[in-house]
Amino acid sequence: MRIVNILERTVPIASPVANAHIDFSRMTLSLVAVVTDVVRDGKPVIGHGFNSKSRYGQGGWIRRFAPRVLGASYGSLLISEMGRLAK
Repeated sequence: MRIVNILERTVPIASPVANAHIDFSRMTLSLVAVVTDVVRDGKPVIGHGFNSKSRYGQGGWIRRFAPRVLGASYGSLLISEMGRLAK
């Protein structure tokens, strides 16, 4: 499996909830889709994710590192069972 595209969209949470530390009405989050070259039932396999509440969207960082992930060699992205980069 190879990653062929990484898509990100920063969207508002827009919740009227607030507490002493966080006003969610101004918060954003990042929605991410990681598109692979694997095809099942005629459609690409896509992983989706989002960052947790109480953090602002990270679109700028994601758009900065996505080209590095897409340009990296396959082997450099593998992690061994011990948590170290595979050789």
